[in-house]
Amino acid sequence: MIRIGILLTVMAACAAAASGAVAGEADTGDFDRAFAEVAELRARAAEIGHEWLGTGKLLQAAREAAASGDMARANQLLLDARADCVLALEQAGREEVAWKTRVLR
Repeated sequence: MIRIGILLTVMAACAAAASGAVAGEADTGDFDRAFAEVAELRARAAEIGHEWLGTGKLLQAAREAAASGDMARANQLLLDARADCVLALEQAGREEVAWKTRVLR
């Protein structure tokens, strides 16, 4: 089981980073770092069984937009993918507690 404290730490780090590399910067190196960060969040969500289905498509579209030089679109898609990951991790934290109320005793 994941610990809610770890989940909150991850979410805080994501919120702090959202104003950094992804938010409006056009440098390819910054995009690559932000992409790797979001991919790591996606992997964490997948590891605990809470990856959302559309996240992979958002990351692929962001990679394609960056390759074509549309960094504004690529950054926006990364922000969307990051939001998916953060929400998936939040969902995992809620489900860690909520399932207990659904079990018959």
